Amino acid sequence: FASSVDYICIAVVLLWFYSRAKGGKFSFSWSYAKRLLSKSCHFILSGLMISIFAQTDKIMLKQMAGETEVGLYATAVALSTIWCFVLNAVIDSMVPPIMKAHNEDREKFERLTKMLYCIIFYICIFVSLVFTIGGEFILSLLYGEEYLPAALPLRVITWYTAFSYLGGARTSWVVCENKQKYLKTLYFYAAVCNVILNMFLIPHMGATGAAIASLITQILSTIVVPLFIKEMRDSSVLMLEAICLKGVWKRGPRKGP
Repeated sequence: FASSVDYICIAVVLLWFYSRAKGGKFSFSWSYAKRLLSKSCHFILSGLMISIFAQTDKIMLKQMAGETEVGLYATAVALSTIWCFVLNAVIDSMVPPIMKAHNEDREKFERLTKMLYCIIFYICIFVSLVFTIGGEFILSLLYGEEYLPAALPLRVITWYTAFSYLGGARTSWVVCENKQKYLKTLYFYAAVCNVILNMFLIPHMGATGAAIASLITQILSTIVVPLFIKEMRDSSVLMLEAICLKGVWKRGPRKGP
């Protein structure tokens, strides 16, 4: 109910701003709706796969390690992502100039894309270091000492955030380059990889094993697997260059992979 009220309030505010900006009269176009659906269906299917493998680890944890491990893992995930609204704000603010640059200046488009990747990655690294060093103190402060066993999975899963949001930041590149159809393949392999890793790691390491499986899955799906898909390779190359701070702040031609 709270979520519904939240979205209703946002919708009302958006309509108010739209009317103040003297937006055009509302109308509906079947042809435009079909065109939007044809482009977005790849995101819908890939999002469905992400939702499935995001919950698979919890289901497998419950079946293979018990509800206590599920609770510890869920606590670690919730705490490690509590600040991610900052990353969403960064991505939302940089996507419009990136998409505009794609139509005007290829060099600027790649530089802005790498800048976004760089900002996301290094903000996440800083926060992950904080959680890694002060995980027990933060857990004790926010949840109480009974949740201290979640410190180890927290120290692992917090590094997942960097690669997860690099994948989210890549969406603008995917849309600009019209590579949506390859997302299904990418996330299918990620889902399979996640299940296999969970099968091997959860019985031996519980919640920490699920955290390791999620981290490895994100690294593979965000950077490694796209390197083996010709049409997606450039996105991984841009990410690696951004991580290495190559051509992020200064203009300059980028050499091909």
